[in-house]
Amino acid sequence: MNMQEYPLFIDIYKGEGRILIIPNIRHIGGFSVNSHNTFSINIFSDSKTIGQAVFNALEYIKNSPPDTSTPYDRQTHPVWKENTKYKSKISFYKNNHHATVEIYENGNYDVYSLYRYDDGYGDIAKKIALPSNATADDIGQAIIEVLEHVEQYNNVTAKETYQTIQLLDNSTITFTIPDDVHFVDSEDSGAFEIYQCYSYIPKNGNESIAEFYLGIASELDCNLSPENICNCLVELNGKADRLKVENVEYGIFRVRAEMRNKSVHKISYFLQMADDLLLECGMEVHQPNKRKKTDEKLSNLFEQFALSCKKTVSPQFSASQ
Repeated sequence: MNMQEYPLFIDIYKGEGRILIIPNIRHIGGFSVNSHNTFSINIFSDSKTIGQAVFNALEYIKNSPPDTSTPYDRQTHPVWKENTKYKSKISFYKNNHHATVEIYENGNYDVYSLYRYDDGYGDIAKKIALPSNATADDIGQAIIEVLEHVEQYNNVTAKETYQTIQLLDNSTITFTIPDDVHFVDSEDSGAFEIYQCYSYIPKNGNESIAEFYLGIASELDCNLSPENICNCLVELNGKADRLKVENVEYGIFRVRAEMRNKSVHKISYFLQMADDLLLECGMEVHQPNKRKKTDEKLSNLFEQFALSCKKTVSPQFSASQ
C-alpha cells in the first residue's frame, strides 16, 4: 500500500565518481524530505542498473510511512552531507549535476535535469517523458541523457561569471554579467526601481552611453497591455520613430518592447512576477544614431543578457537540512 502522496520524487546527483539516487518521502508536516536510505552507482553508462536503482527507490518511497524528523534533525544530519566529501552545500552544488525523476499516479514518469548555478539549481535543462510501462533500461537511458545534456552546458558555462540578486518577492534571479570591459557595475544606480544596473562607459569616457538593468518597471503600474506600454514609453522618451510591443517566449520573459528615436534605443523584456510586481530586463542606448556600431553590438549583447536570466530555486533536499 502506497503511504505517500503523488507525484513522487527521486533526486539524482552525478559527480564525485558516482550517481547518487535519493528517494523523497512525505513529512507529517505536508512537505517532502530526503530519505537517508540512498542508492549509489559508480558506473555512469550502466543504464539498466541505474534504472533498477530508481525502481528500488520508488518501492522504498511507496512502503515508507510519513517522516517525523524535526527541523533540528534535518539541520544537523542533512542527507547530502552523508553522501559527499564536501563540507558545504555550495561545494556540493558545484561538483554535482542534478536530475529528478517525477512519478505520477498513472505510473508515467518525467525525467529532467536542472541547470546548476553558484548557489543551487534552477530551471529545467532537458526533460524526457516516459510511459508507465517504461523499463529499467528506458529510465536509466533517460537519466544518462538528461545528465549528459546539463553536464555539457555546465562545462561550457563554467568559466562565465554569474550574479544572483534577490527580488522584492524574495525570489532570486541569476544572470550572466555582461561580457565587455566597458561595463561598470552601477549596483542599483541609487534608484528603488532598479535591482541591478551595468553602465557602459567607453574608453577615456566619464559618462555612461548605455545601460543594461533589471528593475520593477514601476511606471507601468503592473499593466502589460501593449497600449499602456506604448503610452509610457512615449511619455518618458518622447515621440518614437519605431515602437513595437509583442508577446514572446524568450527565456523567462513573456513580453518584449522596443522603441527608438534620436535620443534613445530602448529594449525591454517583461515578466509578471505577481499581480502587483513586474520584472523588467532593459537596455537603453543613448543617442543611437551617433553610435550605430555600438548600438548594434550592445543590442546583440543585451539579447544574450536577457536570455541568461534564470529564476533560481532551492533543490528539494533543502527541506532535509
